Amino acid sequence: MSSLKYFICATFLIFSSATAQAQGNDLSSSATKKPSETSLPDHEVILTRGGVSVTMGDLRARALEIPESDRVLFFSSRQRVDETLRQLLEMKQLADAARSTGLEMSYE
Repeated sequence: MSSLKYFICATFLIFSSATAQAQGNDLSSSATKKPSETSLPDHEVILTRGGVSVTMGDLRARALEIPESDRVLFFSSRQRVDETLRQLLEMKQLADAARSTGLEMSYE
């Protein structure tokens, strides 16, 4: 991931979380806005490898899994953000490989 894109993503998430906390809201209010209402739209690709991409929407969804009180601290660490993006990418790559080999989940 380019340094500029990382900086933009991390800054946006830190700012969104801190602003939401100050207003008594959570990050979900930022995540549910239309793409035109945020600085980085959900469809913005942050990382691509092997034909699979991680988007800002993927990162926002993962951020909602982090306790609200820990989000600013979490996203202030480049190492944590990089690891989260790597995990998201690997999960998507595994899912893509499973689909392509016919190993999709079945509840039958």
